[in-house]
Amino acid sequence: MPEVSIIVPVYNKETHLEESVEALRKQSLQDIEIILINDGSTDASPDICDRYAKTDNRIKVIHQKNHGVSHARNTGVQNASGTYIGFCDADDLPDADMYAYMLQLAKQQSADMVMIKSKVICRNGKIINSSSGGFFCWTEKEPVIKAFLTNQFSIAVYTKLLSADLCKKIEFENGRKINEDKMYVLEALLHANKICFSDVAKYSYYRREGSSSLCTFSDKFFDSVYFAEKIENTVKQKFPSLSGYAHAQTISSYLWVLKLIFSANAEKNYPQAYKKITNHLQNEDVDFCKQYLSKNDFIKWRLFKLGTPFFKLGIKLFSNS
Repeated sequence: MPEVSIIVPVYNKETHLEESVEALRKQSLQDIEIILINDGSTDASPDICDRYAKTDNRIKVIHQKNHGVSHARNTGVQNASGTYIGFCDADDLPDADMYAYMLQLAKQQSADMVMIKSKVICRNGKIINSSSGGFFCWTEKEPVIKAFLTNQFSIAVYTKLLSADLCKKIEFENGRKINEDKMYVLEALLHANKICFSDVAKYSYYRREGSSSLCTFSDKFFDSVYFAEKIENTVKQKFPSLSGYAHAQTISSYLWVLKLIFSANAEKNYPQAYKKITNHLQNEDVDFCKQYLSKNDFIKWRLFKLGTPFFKLGIKLFSNS
């Protein structure tokens, strides 16, 4: 039984897949299992996966029809044999000591969930690393859920290491494409006995595409609202005192999706969803928003209340947030 199983969803990643797999093969922790889930790729990714499986007996390949990243990760968890489970995207690079570091921390602290940070590598080569070197552990739920709701650590699963027992209690929600990580991480926090967060960056996330505000809008972006509302309902039931923080995240999601809709001039394509979002934002209380929203989100909300032209101007001012 390997110490760690690393699950890698693969969908049309031929350009960067080899670099990512090599980074996993060269981990200082050698007792690992690398599970490549080919999720119906139509490029050379399946051949690359099979070639690696023939040269490294730690690599397992599963080919399946395209069902999306959530289904692929669930398939990986179902087939993992490691004591701990981690996730890696097929076009990113974990540091050579990432899994050794997280495993050691999990064992030292008897934690069933360990979290770190990631570095963002921009298209121009600039590296964004906001790690501070801090360290926190939680055994009580309310403080860690508050930290989750106030963005004190990343929602991404690729910066997490979970015990296999914990991982197999929860699932990614199939059929969703945006923020599926966030709900999964919340479920993991709710089920974990001890969670540790080390504020060090040992995973490189490559920002290879343009800003999402420049993308063609599609209904997948409404998944952000779906999960924000689902998280808010969960928090209201389990931690009523944290409801304000959860609702602030829902407002933030509304503002983000509305920004994308306006950027793509797509408000007429989704009239019901557009009306729902704008009605919610219109009815928010100013004192609540001032208390719970981030400075940027509060400014965006005030611009929205002033009128569409002001909000559209705000989109340009906050194009990277």
